[in-house]
Amino acid sequence: IVGWSARLFGVGSRGGAWFGDMAKIAQHRVLVLRSGSTEWDDSERLQGSTDLPLSKLGLRQAEQAVAGLGQPPLVGVLCGPDEASVATAELLAAASDTRVIPVDDLAEVNFGLWEGCLYTHLRAHETKANLVCRLLLE
Repeated sequence: IVGWSARLFGVGSRGGAWFGDMAKIAQHRVLVLRSGSTEWDDSERLQGSTDLPLSKLGLRQAEQAVAGLGQPPLVGVLCGPDEASVATAELLAAASDTRVIPVDDLAEVNFGLWEGCLYTHLRAHETKANLVCRLLLE
């Protein structure tokens, strides 16, 4: 986030591109909220960049997380471009009366052919490449 602050908060040569006068504020507070789960998350599948909607459980998770925050004073809600992230962000933005700004740079990593594989399958067929994946996930 430190490396992105100039771009995201509109400081420097770009002016107040997204948040207007927010660039003049000396301190920024950042609220980080994970999106609700998808069907693949619920079934312990490696999702990566595959674009899936929130599952019923994921929608409840997002609603409960947002309800627990009350009405935080937010200027905007940045999120990844995937459907689950946008849906979660929209719930938060509605509670704060602000807008959602999907950011491509916040997209999930693409795991290629591994996407959709069960974690148990990946561990059972562990190669050097799978070992790297397992170490990243644990």
